[in-house]
Amino acid sequence: MGNGPFNVTTGDVNNDGPLDLVTANLGGSDVSIRLNNGQGTFGGTISVRVGGIPFWVLLGDVDGDRDLDILTANYGTGTVSIRPNDGRGVFGAGSDLPVGIQPRHLALTDVDGDGDLDILAVGDGANPGLRMLRNNGAGTFAAAEVVVTGSAPWFVAPPTWRATVTRMRW
Repeated sequence: MGNGPFNVTTGDVNNDGPLDLVTANLGGSDVSIRLNNGQGTFGGTISVRVGGIPFWVLLGDVDGDRDLDILTANYGTGTVSIRPNDGRGVFGAGSDLPVGIQPRHLALTDVDGDGDLDILAVGDGANPGLRMLRNNGAGTFAAAEVVVTGSAPWFVAPPTWRATVTRMRW
């Protein structure tokens, strides 16, 4: 893995069936991907650059092309990184969206009912709280909106399994 692995998620990033490992590396500015060979062992590490100090990594189809994109909550840079997947497990440059907090956790859900996955981010810093990034379609997002919460939220719950599985490949 990378420098300071902190959070791990699984998903089929190269669309071959088995679940692969994706790790946020708190000690750097990247995530590590280990592809599953289908027999429960994992190949060499692929590194994808993201914002500074990625505290959380999440997979979801935010651009509507039926593959899993990488999203990270970057505590060090106050951004959410989105790295689009080409369907074969190769990730593009994407974007780093400012959220006005030092994000620690992310969740994806369709907040506004338009069929696109929106981003919820929680964190601390000068203006702690919850931020919502509405998906404009095809993986582009409006500026972060402040959602009033308690003084220091730590975690935002992901949607239920039933809601998630309709947009993600398992």
